[in-house]
Amino acid sequence: MNFARFTRRAAMAATLLTASLVNQAFAQDAWPTKPVTMVIPFSPGGSTDLIGWLITQELSKELGQNVVTEYKPGAGGLIGATAVSQAAPDGYTFVLSGVASNIIAPVKANSEIDPINDFTNVAVIGGGPTVLVVHPDVKVSTVKEFVDLSKATAEGLSVVNPGIGTTAHLFLEMFRAETGAKMVPIAYAGSGPAAADLVANQVPYGFMTLIAVSEFVKSGQIKLLGMSSEARSPLFPDVPTLRESGFPNLIGTSWFSISAPAGLPQDIAKKMNATVNKILADKTIRDKLISESVEVSQPLDLKGVDAFFKAELDRWSPIIRAMPK
Repeated sequence: MNFARFTRRAAMAATLLTASLVNQAFAQDAWPTKPVTMVIPFSPGGSTDLIGWLITQELSKELGQNVVTEYKPGAGGLIGATAVSQAAPDGYTFVLSGVASNIIAPVKANSEIDPINDFTNVAVIGGGPTVLVVHPDVKVSTVKEFVDLSKATAEGLSVVNPGIGTTAHLFLEMFRAETGAKMVPIAYAGSGPAAADLVANQVPYGFMTLIAVSEFVKSGQIKLLGMSSEARSPLFPDVPTLRESGFPNLIGTSWFSISAPAGLPQDIAKKMNATVNKILADKTIRDKLISESVEVSQPLDLKGVDAFFKAELDRWSPIIRAMPK
């Protein structure tokens, strides 16, 4: 552990000690007694924003207090996640993101935040695949044709992604290594701006989450070539998976979750966990998420959430560390 991380851990230990002295007061309050901030660590208009809007609206109803969205984009979600990890563990600051900001970005950046020990991870929402998309004017219709075109382009194809350290960026690098495609990654500060430039044909190729571009695909503004899921999406049954396209190692999903700073009082963590699980069990909410290309998670208690995070960290860390710097 480096000195900066050590001193940060010491400061956090002092904060947690202070927090433990006031936990009884928190427990006696009917939390929440004031508005709750939900940090979205990406720009407005992306997949996290879409899910965040729906979940925060329902949380506001269930908790009886406004859950207010605050955007803190940058560094693949790391800026927002770091801000939340350093906030007071009082139940009034959470981050809605998941694998991008809380697993991939910290490991890739070798950051000082620990995905497990610096957060109280309270709920898993669900997720969806990463997809290879192009503007409709591009004269390719399959993943193989895209790879062949890239290899025939001397300088390589400029390909957008939602940001360095995002799941889509990770899959772009995995795809390049697996297929030998010649690509120049163009990182944005979120899915919204990246999708907008794809639609405008400013950059005609992209790796994005299906959640971020599904409406544009349905409207014909973006063409979908392949996806990273194990099976085809029921919303786009004619689109093959990357595995079906001849690349069996390119499988994985981008998932979303809710986390708080480490040291969150257990009663608040349990209440937030139960509330999110209740929201996700509602058929209307599930159908809405499914219509937006989100595969809803099975309900997990706090121990289940911890186990899920640890398993995902173990799964992705070797892959992330093997990526080009």
